[in-house]
Amino acid sequence: MKNSHKGFALPLILAIIALLLAGGAYAYLQKNQTNQPVSGNVASQQATSTAQTSDSKIAGWKTYENQKYGFQMQYPANLEFDSYESSH
Repeated sequence: MKNSHKGFALPLILAIIALLLAGGAYAYLQKNQTNQPVSGNVASQQATSTAQTSDSKIAGWKTYENQKYGFQMQYPANLEFDSYESSH
């Protein structure tokens, strides 16, 4: 019975050490991430830049709106749809 547990202690100890190191690294990264100030000016510039990029990418697109399911999507003007009716 003693021989079956002989090789069990070392992997268990290594697993505990690995978990402690991973937890410590996670806590360290979380602490450093929350302490970094974010400039409102930089954040607003990034949001504006993203909005402008998105608008320029979809300029001239058409909008499909589905009233029954309450959603809409934009698609390129040169995209063509085929009608599909389900038999169910």
